[in-house]
Amino acid sequence: RKMASSGVALHPAVLDYYDAIKARKHRFVSFDIVDGQITVDTHAPPEAGHDDLITYMKGLDKKVSRYILFDFAWTLEDGGQRDKLVFIVWNPETASTKTKMLFASSKDAMRKKISGVVEVQATDFSEVDYDYILSKASAGAGNK
Repeated sequence: RKMASSGVALHPAVLDYYDAIKARKHRFVSFDIVDGQITVDTHAPPEAGHDDLITYMKGLDKKVSRYILFDFAWTLEDGGQRDKLVFIVWNPETASTKTKMLFASSKDAMRKKISGVVEVQATDFSEVDYDYILSKASAGAGNK
């Protein structure tokens, strides 16, 4: 296991869940940092949607941060389906300074192990709303 600049390591289950979300077994997977390791916090079934993600995030304590892998799907004007794996770094302004610094400095431990994702840095709910994620996910994704 490689350590990030913060000294945080990835729990082995993190990559199992990354493979599972790529295989469409989950709609989103949330990760926390516990005892110096990035660990799986929770996950949602494939039939969940963006609203379920927002409901989960609004249910979190306002002082916590999370990494979230979200299998974001959308429909084009011509009816075509697109999807993109979005890596959300949820680091709200209301989180403690220590928590925000830990999540910011540990992000690369995740990023180095996950590929083909669009990263969204979010500090409030406007940065995870459907249209904002769509704008990030559809950039260069053959959405024309």
